[in-house]
Amino acid sequence: MNFLFRPSARIERDGAALSAAEAGMVRAEIACGLGEIGEATLTIWPRSRLANLAPGARLAIALGPAGQEALVFTGQVAQVARTAAAVILWAREPTAALETRFASRAYLNQSAAAIARDLTATVETETIEADLALAQYAVENRRDAWWHLRDLAGLAGCDLTAAPDGKCILRPAGRGGTHTLRHGAEVLSFETGERLADPHMAVAAHGGASGAGPDRWHWIAPDPLGAYPEPTRILTPLATDDAATAAGKADAARGQARAKFGRVQLLGDAGIRPGDGIDLREAAVAGVPAEPLWRATHVRHCFDTAGGFVTDVDLEGGSAGANPLAGLS
Repeated sequence: MNFLFRPSARIERDGAALSAAEAGMVRAEIACGLGEIGEATLTIWPRSRLANLAPGARLAIALGPAGQEALVFTGQVAQVARTAAAVILWAREPTAALETRFASRAYLNQSAAAIARDLTATVETETIEADLALAQYAVENRRDAWWHLRDLAGLAGCDLTAAPDGKCILRPAGRGGTHTLRHGAEVLSFETGERLADPHMAVAAHGGASGAGPDRWHWIAPDPLGAYPEPTRILTPLATDDAATAAGKADAARGQARAKFGRVQLLGDAGIRPGDGIDLREAAVAGVPAEPLWRATHVRHCFDTAGGFVTDVDLEGGSAGANPLAGLS
């Protein structure tokens, strides 16, 4: 156990940085996950220098060992609640703006990345990468831009999240960093388990000329599956066999990953982000096997005056730092 770990916090409001003591902070909780808008909840003393913050104010939070704090959240205050004993600030990442962006448009012969770049034009982005080619994709104004980004991420086998500075990320699964965790050092506790795998259905292209490539005219096939097919979904954005195969692999990979679940609690680690690989080979204890290959799906940082800085990570199965689509046929 690292007894020299002295947790610290730094809060920045509209460009002015304060320590946890200067901000009168009692507790900070930051939560972020794949396909989720990250949130932060700060509980501060009523006479804090942050007590006058109003909805709309910019807020950044850094956590870590004293003198080595690392950014974990950047966002905008969305709600302020006041009691006799505390002021509670609730902030959300800048990607929350995509939940209020609605559009109605159609895309023809575009990659998932090109569509995602258009949908994220109103926010800052760090990485937008998705190779899946879509013959057609409709964005309808009954659903917000964030919903469509989640849909594109699912089709293309990608992670949708945000960087610590709030910039949007859409990238193939397995592109995050890798963290090796040790029992009795970083790891305070962990649990792992298995569940029934999600039902998987094959994916087929809808066009009759789907084997001829995207530059050919595509007729809607009256019987795209043939006799006695396995359960299959026919998705209109997919007009080629290659695209259908890629989407099917992405769906199969998600089902395999979710069949294994886990949770690990650590001494606070500001570097772990959703989508990162987690290696638990050195976390096994007597009688408790620790499967080594996992992926972080949800990360929750807690910092308070009583418990210090602790990080909880929800896990799913998957090769640490590797693309889960690799090797699937």
